[in-house]
Amino acid sequence: MSQEVAKLKQKADEAADEVIKASAKAQEALVELHDVSPSLWVKIKLWCRNSLTIVWARLCVILGGAVASVGVVADVLDSIFHAPGVSDALLAIGIQPKMLSSIGGLIVIIQAVTEATRRRSLPSSPTGT
Repeated sequence: MSQEVAKLKQKADEAADEVIKASAKAQEALVELHDVSPSLWVKIKLWCRNSLTIVWARLCVILGGAVASVGVVADVLDSIFHAPGVSDALLAIGIQPKMLSSIGGLIVIIQAVTEATRRRSLPSSPTGT
């Protein structure tokens, strides 16, 4: 009976080895596929040196620029084109257009400092390794 148990155990070990080998081959194939066609998220992370802090800082810079541009556009439309509709709409909800420009500019400056600070702590390799 112990010989039968030993044979069954050997067969189970061989089957487990085959499963491990097949799994390793599948994982290698996925890595090769991933290296050939990286996703958009992988491209964004590589552009930002694999740092989510830098991704967040760049996103905030874009949003801060958009906030600042709303204030600038409102001022331009009001002063040059004499179309106070945007400024009046902002004032109706209690927002000064110049305040939007200041807040947006402040967000951009803070996030630029955040990115610069994070880059100082990253390794020199662009991939983060």
